[in-house]
This record gives sequence, structure tokens and C-alpha cells, in this order.
Amino acid sequence: MSAGNFARLIGWLKALKGPGVLVMSQPILMPRVNQLDSNKERTLVDFEQYVPLVKAMAKCGHDVVLLCGDVHWGRVARAPIGDTGHYLYEIVSSPLSLISAADWGISTALATGLTQQGASPNPVVFPHGNVAGVPAKEVEYLRAIPARGQSGDEEAVDWTDPEILDSLMALLIALTSGDAEQAGQILERITAPPRARCAENFVTIEFSDAGDGVSQAGRGESEVLMKVRGWLPRRNPDSHNVTTGFEPYVATLA
Repeated sequence: MSAGNFARLIGWLKALKGPGVLVMSQPILMPRVNQLDSNKERTLVDFEQYVPLVKAMAKCGHDVVLLCGDVHWGRVARAPIGDTGHYLYEIVSSPLSLISAADWGISTALATGLTQQGASPNPVVFPHGNVAGVPAKEVEYLRAIPARGQSGDEEAVDWTDPEILDSLMALLIALTSGDAEQAGQILERITAPPRARCAENFVTIEFSDAGDGVSQAGRGESEVLMKVRGWLPRRNPDSHNVTTGFEPYVATLA
């Protein structure tokens, strides 16, 4: 982010008189790039602006909701920011057309905070690393999509299948023999779009007045009710009802 835009962002956080909603391209509850071999792009924690942004969130005295995407999965997570009793909520809604099933395992781990073995590839605490004046607090991974292997999903490509391996060998032979036409045909076949993808999904968020003017969370008068829903639009295509991706998550923001 440019220096000018970042200064305006920090100023906006300082001026908040109630819960704030921040829209960014990337999640903030992510590991450093060197913690996951499959994660080739840098995450927010790898940038110099991460520390001043976290400090500004911790000092603003209100809940902050981060809406983000660009990662090919959806989730809801939160972590306390500072010792004020307020939270950073991270709502991820990413493209409907998702990554192939071959990468489903890593995307699911990032969405849920857990691998299949139960180890966490994501930060267990936030902020990540040492941010002076902001104590690290445990991250809660509350809701997650994607999923696959359910009704409406196609079978995944098995790259250990002998036919696939034979095609790769045939490609190597065609390339070494100079048969460009044959190599092109084989390459087109084995690089075709995967037959299986993570369940296509999107996330919606509703904001409304928290109610009757009584402080439900006990943290102030400016309270907002947030409801997060996940949707799987291609499930049950013959039905007029869109399948939900997870149980709605409801929180009172202040």
C-alpha cells in the first residue's frame, strides 16, 4: 500500500467511534511464506506495514472486521486485539472458481487452521511475531469452507494413475525426438483443467443494529450485530434453495 493510503488507513482506525469494517485483498491471520512450501506469495506479515497496522488496530478501542479474499477458500476467524476486550474478525470470501482438488488439502488446512494431522499451519496466536505493546492472543478458527467429495463434485484427477504417468513418459519421448505435433497433443491433454475443484462458494455478511439500545456485549453503546453466512451455489442445482456452506456465525460488535 502506498505511504499516503496507509497513513489514511491509520488515521481512520484512530478516529473510529464504533466497530470498523476494513476491506483488503489478503487475510492477515496467515503464516509467513517460509512456513508452507506451497505458499509462494508473501503474506501481510512479511511486509513492514504489518506492525504499525496491528498497533493501530490494538489502540483503536473497537472491534475491527477485515473482509478479504484472493486465497481460494472461505472462513471466519477472530483474535483479541490488545487488552481492550475487542476483536479482529477476519472474514474470507474468495473466487467462486476455486483451485484444483490436488491443492485441496493445503487450502483446507489454511481455512480451518488445522491440517489432517491436527497441526496448525496458521498462526496459533495473533499478532504473529513480536509486536511491541500488543500481546499475542490465541486465534479462533470459527467457520470454514471449502469442501469436496460431496454431491455435485466430480472425481479428482489421480496423478499416480498409470495412464497419467504413461502420458508424461510419452511427452518426454516426443520432446526428445523432436515430434512437436505429438508433444503438443499430449501436453494439451495432461494440462486440461482439472475435473475436480474445491466446492464453489461465496460468503455474505449482514450488519444490523444490535437491538434496543442496551449494551449486549457490555463494551459500549455503539453495537452492531454481524451475521456471516457461507454458500455453496452449485450444490443441489435442481433446488430453488442454495446450500449453506456452514452454520451462520453471529457476533455483536462494539
